[in-house]
Amino acid sequence: MRIMRHVRVRRKRGVWPTIAMAGLGAAMVGLPIREAMAQSPSSYAPVVIQEDFETTMARMEAAKPAAMKRQMDLLTDIHCARQRLRVCVKGDNHGTG
Repeated sequence: MRIMRHVRVRRKRGVWPTIAMAGLGAAMVGLPIREAMAQSPSSYAPVVIQEDFETTMARMEAAKPAAMKRQMDLLTDIHCARQRLRVCVKGDNHGTG
């Protein structure tokens, strides 16, 4: 006569209960963090339009040439620096001469 031993059979559960518990735990941890963030002051400046569109457009159009000159000067300086570096490296014989 064969003796049957009791073997624990583990029932397979779906993954959804595990996912639900993980989501619930994350929500419980996230609530205090969200409240703390809501109370801290923001570093963003509020957007308050104080002039109409035409005035803003005219002001920006008037400032455009100065901004373009500043950007072109920066590009020229970068280009000249690269050219100087290229001549310096090209003229260097890397210690062979």
